[in-house]
Amino acid sequence: GKTYWVDARAVFDSITSKQTNLNYYATISETNRNDGIYEEPALTSLASMASTGSVKTFDQDSVEVLEIDTTFRNSNDQKYQYAKVTNGTNTYWVDVRALNTSGFAKITSSKTEDYSAYINEANRKDGIYDNGPALTSPTTLTASALAKTVNGDQVEVIALDTTTRSNGSQYTYLEVKDGSNTYWIDSRAVTAYNFDSITNQQTVNETATINEGSRSDGLYNAPALTSPSSLTSTGSAKDLDGQTVTILEIDTTKRASNGNTYQYAKIAYNGKTYWVDARALNNSTYSGAIMVNFEDENGNQLASPIEYTGKIGSTYQPEPKAITGYSVDLAKTGSIDLTYSSTTQTITYIYEKSTATTTDLISGQGQDTDSNRWVVGTDVQPGWYKITPIGLGTDDNIVLNVEGSDSSDLPLANDISGAWFGSDSSAGEISSYQAYLTAGQVIEMQDNGTDAAAGQGLHLEALSTRPATSLIDPESPIPSSFQDLGAGIYEVGVDIRPGNYQVADVLGEGYLYTDDGTVSLDLGTGHGDNSTGTITLTTGELLTSTINGISLEPEN
Repeated sequence: GKTYWVDARAVFDSITSKQTNLNYYATISETNRNDGIYEEPALTSLASMASTGSVKTFDQDSVEVLEIDTTFRNSNDQKYQYAKVTNGTNTYWVDVRALNTSGFAKITSSKTEDYSAYINEANRKDGIYDNGPALTSPTTLTASALAKTVNGDQVEVIALDTTTRSNGSQYTYLEVKDGSNTYWIDSRAVTAYNFDSITNQQTVNETATINEGSRSDGLYNAPALTSPSSLTSTGSAKDLDGQTVTILEIDTTKRASNGNTYQYAKIAYNGKTYWVDARALNNSTYSGAIMVNFEDENGNQLASPIEYTGKIGSTYQPEPKAITGYSVDLAKTGSIDLTYSSTTQTITYIYEKSTATTTDLISGQGQDTDSNRWVVGTDVQPGWYKITPIGLGTDDNIVLNVEGSDSSDLPLANDISGAWFGSDSSAGEISSYQAYLTAGQVIEMQDNGTDAAAGQGLHLEALSTRPATSLIDPESPIPSSFQDLGAGIYEVGVDIRPGNYQVADVLGEGYLYTDDGTVSLDLGTGHGDNSTGTITLTTGELLTSTINGISLEPEN
């Protein structure tokens, strides 16, 4: 019959921690259980001292987990967890052991995104989900549609969620906006666009004629491939073929896929504006200029400048001039890969005075114990040479090695390894070799003469002028449809024009390769050899041939 007041903590279980803002689903599973429904975590308040119903009522319901509280049971000093869940109609607390999460994935991280992409279902079989990442809610247990129905669609990626499934596997899903629709899809089915960059913008006010004769250009609302709206054309330039247009702007772009440079013109016609490839503009009415200067290392002019003109958007073909006693130095010249634009551009070729001096290297008159070694910079002047044998008999040969190393003891691109001079081309012997000798390299000669008189050796004829007047040119193959190339080292942009060539073995066998590895051919008639091939040469590369004779034919 007595009444007392007592601390509630002595009666109710205490809540020791709360997990809120949860974002996952579960299934009520009362198999082998008999849980109650509570208004709050069980036994933590007067209202939760008794259940308000049986969880079996909601058995197999899919529920969203809103909160999980951990409680401390006063009666046995044990911890329990209760989950606040909702099935959309009813919200209640239940023992977490009544929840089965194996059928759902949990969203473990989320972030916003903002970039353009396209759906790439080429080798996939994904679904798309309207209400969230797959398996994260009752409405995402099955796909809303197959992703193949949107394959190739351009989309805007607006969110990224990482999900973890019951087996621990993680998946990433993207929320994308596809026109008026928004859905979620596996991130592996989405490929981001890598837009071209605009590297230069020029405001102009010129007129030109659209010339689509052999072209098939599109019309764009911005320079092509530089934004989502310019990924596809809005019309055909053929509709304007022959029309005179006003050019308002020329933009230079760098193609993300290959690094090449392109130019697009903003044109006005009949009150509308478009962007079109500048190469669609008639060359006679709209062309660009490049002024080419020729100077020594001190800035002194060696020859009169030459102005080259070309259609805007076309590429300048490197054109160094042959100046007696000088050799062009591409490394000091800098970039010569220019595209004609609406403003005059300048290239200055830098030349160095040739130090190469014609020299004979006679067997037995060199340095070292065998007297067959010479040092470049001491015994032979650095520079470019054409090397030919001296005094070889029918069965004789001379083996030439030129070796040098940089500070890391790596081979130099202009080293010569086992050049055999002789008359047997079928055995890989050569009659001449164009060499580039640099200070510090060591020349080694092995004289294998058996039937010749004394005085065998090598004649080093100085190539004091580079480029030579017979520059190998893919666009002007004169005097014949192909040009022969002997064994040796050739600098692309000086000895050979950059471009695409068909190469064929004319005499002998051996290897053809560039210092950067983009060309590597084994040419000849033996087993496993090729007699022809296709190569692409880029300005600045060093092309080495160990073959006595090959032909280069430009590819049109």
